[in-house]
Amino acid sequence: MICFKIVIDMDEAGLNRFGERIFNLQRAIQLREGRRPKTDDTLAAFNFTDPVQTVFMNPEVIVPGPGDEAVSRKGAVLDREAYETMRDGFYALRGWDMASGCQKRSTLKDLGLSDIADELALYLV
Repeated sequence: MICFKIVIDMDEAGLNRFGERIFNLQRAIQLREGRRPKTDDTLAAFNFTDPVQTVFMNPEVIVPGPGDEAVSRKGAVLDREAYETMRDGFYALRGWDMASGCQKRSTLKDLGLSDIADELALYLV
């Protein structure tokens, strides 16, 4: 049996860039396979209309709150407008187009993924 050990000397910035490349490649595959970004990047409708009643082993639906505070989400629903604002903020952080949810050609080029940008030309902004 032959084993190889590959060592890559990388700082935190390099590791973050590597992760961004992976994340954008995953998104590119999803686009190529027919995912509709803004339409498919949402939660099931019941999350916005049906209050949370209980969760297995967490009957009061306790979640982390501000600071060290724990809060109960029992009886709560998600605010659709707040969710969409958060989703747009996520797109902006990723360097994606907020209106469509698609990657920007410039983002892919900055990550050294120009070949992917060319393949996805129909989807990109």
